[in-house]
Amino acid sequence: MTEIIGDRDYLIRVIQYLDFRHQARFFITPRDFDILYRWWEKGIPFPLLFRCLDEVVERRRKRGKPVDRFSVFANEVRKAYQSFLTMTSHEKRRGGDTDTDDAWKSFMDNLPEVLESLRELLLRCSRGEPDAGNELESRLTEMFAGDEGMQARADQFLENLALPLRKIELRNRYCFNYLVRRYRIPIE
Repeated sequence: MTEIIGDRDYLIRVIQYLDFRHQARFFITPRDFDILYRWWEKGIPFPLLFRCLDEVVERRRKRGKPVDRFSVFANEVRKAYQSFLTMTSHEKRRGGDTDTDDAWKSFMDNLPEVLESLRELLLRCSRGEPDAGNELESRLTEMFAGDEGMQARADQFLENLALPLRKIELRNRYCFNYLVRRYRIPIE
């Protein structure tokens, strides 16, 4: 079970992480406090947050720039958290994108047998037909509802979310993206 952590403890844990892991110490301004507090309010999980902090610190060290405020992390954390919530695992399809078209052709030519019943729907997705993606999400997750490995991963994913974010829609989206990655379906 995920522990419920108060704002003060959350902020202290982030500050201590930077101090112990990267020896990054600086004066916390009111703006820094606001940034930290918003991260706590959103329930950004520590593993995601710490990965972002590590990446930014490493980039800044390579450039010879010190970490002297929390605003240097804000953009990286925002992007990672947005990606985490939407579980975006692929880029938006652009019309006439040869790479995407080639990916679909290759995928359809080598369609996994387990997805054969979805062939027509996948073809509609490859053409970018409206609502085909939504229908695919629904049918694909329903088809694999009994997959214990996927369900265990979805449970772990939800456990790492803040309580207000633990919604069935996010669980379903996680399962869908898990299956998209598992079968390498080149959808948008």
